[in-house]
Amino acid sequence: MRPAHPPLTGPEGGAPCGFDPVGGGTYESRLTGAGVRDGRGCGGPARRGRRAGASGAGRKGQQHGRRGGGQDRDTAGYAGSADCRRAFAEVAPEDAAALVTRVLTGPDPATASDAVREYLGRRAAELLTDPGYPAWCLEMTGPVAADASAARRLREWTLLRAVTLDEPWEADALLAASDWLQLRTAEESSAVIALAVLAEGGRTRRIRNTARSRLTGA
Repeated sequence: MRPAHPPLTGPEGGAPCGFDPVGGGTYESRLTGAGVRDGRGCGGPARRGRRAGASGAGRKGQQHGRRGGGQDRDTAGYAGSADCRRAFAEVAPEDAAALVTRVLTGPDPATASDAVREYLGRRAAELLTDPGYPAWCLEMTGPVAADASAARRLREWTLLRAVTLDEPWEADALLAASDWLQLRTAEESSAVIALAVLAEGGRTRRIRNTARSRLTGA
């Protein structure tokens, strides 16, 4: 079943925000914006600087501590992840794009991707039905293009917004979306067309059954 909607389009017929991650000309880099946190713990410049400036004796002491049962790699990774999340929790909205860029160009792609997707989820949920969403999404499109997982998550939030606001969207896009988006739509959306699409073609039995149940109760 296909919704009677034309394909998603952006301003003046172009690709909508988040559906063209490369999006030439849609993002102006602000790597030196005032007040931007340096992403310490996610490979930010300040952390690298401390390593480069450490004394020989200090480095030997740190190595000895690790050999002797001190902080291991897993614990260090968790600290980095916590620092990334703290940076995103505290960043000002106008500085978020620069922080995403900085984090995603750090040396720990997995930690960076997780932290960015968590930030996108929090902010997109806040702005989902807000008029400010398109501008925020355009600002994020350039920075998240560096990470396929984060770019996909931004596209899916944009698709969810279209479904939620009854804007143009395509059934094929919803059927090709991740289990995360399909299940969220099946559980929370009140859009009858989207529920019908998922009831018939959702990827998992849980998604299909949830959508059918919501349709029955609609």
